[in-house]
Amino acid sequence: MTEPVTKEHLREFRDDIMSHISEQIKPVRQDVDDHDVILRGKSKRNGLVGDVRDIKAGTRVVKWFAGLGGLGGLSAWFKSMWI
Repeated sequence: MTEPVTKEHLREFRDDIMSHISEQIKPVRQDVDDHDVILRGKSKRNGLVGDVRDIKAGTRVVKWFAGLGGLGGLSAWFKSMWI
């Protein structure tokens, strides 16, 4: 005859299943962590995401100076029309 299923048996089954899942997920988790280091860097600022952020900030400064130069040129043009 078979034994009745008890809470202890269920706990053992659950622990076995969880350990099996954990072993199967370890390589995937390591790959994800490696990709996170590539994207964000070890300090969470030096990876590809930080590089893109720096590039965006650099283009923002260039656009700001271009806008100021355009505004200065426009005001000089208006001034030359009135004087």
